Amino acid sequence: AIFQKVRFETTGYLLSPVRVVLPTGENLMWEQEPARYSEALRQDLIEKYVKLYGKMPEDNRFLFSFINGFELEEADSEFISYRGRFMMFGSEELISVAYLLGIGSLNEMGYGMISHELYIWKKNQDKGSKRIWRCEDCLL
Repeated sequence: AIFQKVRFETTGYLLSPVRVVLPTGENLMWEQEPARYSEALRQDLIEKYVKLYGKMPEDNRFLFSFINGFELEEADSEFISYRGRFMMFGSEELISVAYLLGIGSLNEMGYGMISHELYIWKKNQDKGSKRIWRCEDCLL
């Protein structure tokens, strides 16, 4: 398989909401259990890595954290997702998979898409648009 080389960055922006659902169907909430949320993201990235490369990553370290808060995008007992600026620590293997395939659940539906820069916001600013992301406190 041929993949585009991704720029390795440890900080970035969620361009679409991230959602974490365990195999049991349980929705995880970042603000209640950040360590468990991060671990679920790590496990998900390991699974994606194995599906992509057919082997376990040599280094499976991974931690995720929001920077300067987050925006609760959708909240009810059935659907919980977040946007915001984040930081990832860990192996280049897993962080690269995160940039290639996204983080969290429902990536096939567009959830969990990340970028090292918030180009949508920059594009709107360049056009003089007044409409920017609601998570202004998450921006530098």
